[in-house]
Amino acid sequence: MFLVLGQPRSGTTLVAQCLNGHPDLVLPDETDLVVPLAFLVDRIEDPDLGRELAVTLITRSRRFADSVGEYLDADGVATVVRAAPWTLNGILTDLYAALAEAGGGRLGGDKSPNDLKFQRILLTAQLYGPNLPVVHMVRDVRDVMASFRDLGWAHGVPEGLVRFWVANNLLVQSSVPRQESPYLFVRYEDVVADDERRYRQFAGHEGMAQHARTFQPISAARIGRYADEFDGETLARISELGREGLTAFGYL
Repeated sequence: MFLVLGQPRSGTTLVAQCLNGHPDLVLPDETDLVVPLAFLVDRIEDPDLGRELAVTLITRSRRFADSVGEYLDADGVATVVRAAPWTLNGILTDLYAALAEAGGGRLGGDKSPNDLKFQRILLTAQLYGPNLPVVHMVRDVRDVMASFRDLGWAHGVPEGLVRFWVANNLLVQSSVPRQESPYLFVRYEDVVADDERRYRQFAGHEGMAQHARTFQPISAARIGRYADEFDGETLARISELGREGLTAFGYL
């Protein structure tokens, strides 16, 4: 299994689609199951009870049919989970191995913006290790904020969002390699610079405003949009709040 980690509006969906276009890789549409499973493993000590609860959580979630359920039915998930080690890494490794096999690939992956926001519980539940590669996507926070504003998700200077961008991304960069997970840092700006990259869209995203551009040709046209989106005072405040991360990831 592998994970694609990144803040919302950082290009994680685009990268997941690019990876999903590789014949050896299978990524379902967003599952949003990794974090709930982490809390479950952390709080339930009885393996038999935990596995049954995990089966219910995975197969009864509102995203199941459009994600994991496209590859494994509920009985298939139950068979895998009931035989897996009662650890977060064990459950997910076995589940995504079965998913990849069902999808005709060699390796399965997961992508959800919540995974980056809840790194503390993923670390506590010991998700990472040598068998779990991580692709860490980062986009200039000023363009992330411009994208949030464009979608109507934020107004003014969303100080909390900027601070979360800094804290969450720096935590991933510092902690994941220490858990011995193979770690690849990728900047959104470098991905979109390659407009020849092939990718396969998630059909369920068609018509969703936040994913509309993943149905268009890959383009670097939106890099630096923040300069037109924000006035000088607002842009200076965002840059000040995000300075530590902007510097660490090569944007300043």
